[in-house]
Amino acid sequence: MPKLSKFTESTRKIAVKIEDETINLTVKPSAWTLELEALQLEPVASGEDAKKRITNMFMQIVIAWDITDEDGEPLPITYDNLVQFPSYLLVAIMEEVKKAITFRKG
Repeated sequence: MPKLSKFTESTRKIAVKIEDETINLTVKPSAWTLELEALQLEPVASGEDAKKRITNMFMQIVIAWDITDEDGEPLPITYDNLVQFPSYLLVAIMEEVKKAITFRKG
């Protein structure tokens, strides 16, 4: 019988192509839980709450990437960094992540 840990401890590497760049990510598929999805559907009191929810979800699922700052230093995946990103970029990354971690039979 399979153990739950087999499904909850694994990570996956994926590449996301956006415009003419490829972003390499390490994601934790098991972080995308029903609890996390349900939280995204709950009403929020403010824009700040919405930003916190979105960035929290992102940070739980995307655990590493190869994005750097202008000096070539690795850019940490933090709330302060994520809220500076263009929304289209985060949405594109999350759409590709969701496609990559969705269970496929066979």
